[in-house]
Amino acid sequence: MEYIIKDVAKKANVSITTVSRVSNRSKSVSAKTFRHILNVIKELGCSPSAMASGLKICLSRGISVSDDVSIVGFDNSCISPYVIPPLTTIKQQREEMGKVAAELLLDRISSRNKEKRTPRQIIIPVELIERESAISLPSKQRR
Repeated sequence: MEYIIKDVAKKANVSITTVSRVSNRSKSVSAKTFRHILNVIKELGCSPSAMASGLKICLSRGISVSDDVSIVGFDNSCISPYVIPPLTTIKQQREEMGKVAAELLLDRISSRNKEKRTPRQIIIPVELIERESAISLPSKQRR
């Protein structure tokens, strides 16, 4: 199940603004509330993206995200839309990945046929969620 910032706010019994401030590491939130929200985020299995931290570092050093550098995450963390600027990210189908992995493992365990035991490559599509942390290139410039 994917969670969004309002789920974190509801479970932590705080406002969406407070969760957003925590995700942006604002000093306007008390240490106790900050820790509480981080614990709720962990409980829900929604960890802040390392790329979101990268956004904060760029901004603190005067680097303009999307003008000077583009940042793209690869986890679609629940805080991705709420960091400043909102983080462009790749959304993976985690449930599908787990299902396919379990099926492959069960097939491999139950199969006496060596052909079924050979490694296979399975591609599970991902989705690019474009937000403000990366600029879109004209199709001619894309690789």
